Amino acid sequence: MTTSPHTATRLEHLFDAELEYRPGMDPIVPVEEGEGSLTGSGDGTIAGPHVDGSISWTLFEHPGETACAMNPTAVIETRDGATIRVQGRGWGRRPDLESTRWRVGAALRFATDDERYRWLDDTLGVWEGEFDAEAHKARYRAYWQRPDDAKADR
Repeated sequence: MTTSPHTATRLEHLFDAELEYRPGMDPIVPVEEGEGSLTGSGDGTIAGPHVDGSISWTLFEHPGETACAMNPTAVIETRDGATIRVQGRGWGRRPDLESTRWRVGAALRFATDDERYRWLDDTLGVWEGEFDAEAHKARYRAYWQRPDDAKADR
């Protein structure tokens, strides 16, 4: 029997996010650091089995009519005082030009200097959800890629 050289991983629910666009809000990163056109910034809340608190975000895009490449940047402030930085790369898609609802998916990278969340530092994750362009709100469910040998009780 042969063994795989790869460590098995699985996606584990990290948090749910409710985001809102805030017209006039300054980007959380310098515009020259973003990839694509600055779309806007906002804030929101996150709640989940491993991370909860507030989130501030800025979105850069390569816009298209029914599909666009997206590069979100976010900062999570947990209820217990930790800061977690998030970088993403993904896509948004809507079925036609009349639709105001975009289906969204992105790969995420997490980083933190807080020892309590060191398990998340440099891990990868994904989120999927929907952005309602008419209401200026988004809902996402985020997952982190936990190695099978990592502790499940985070």
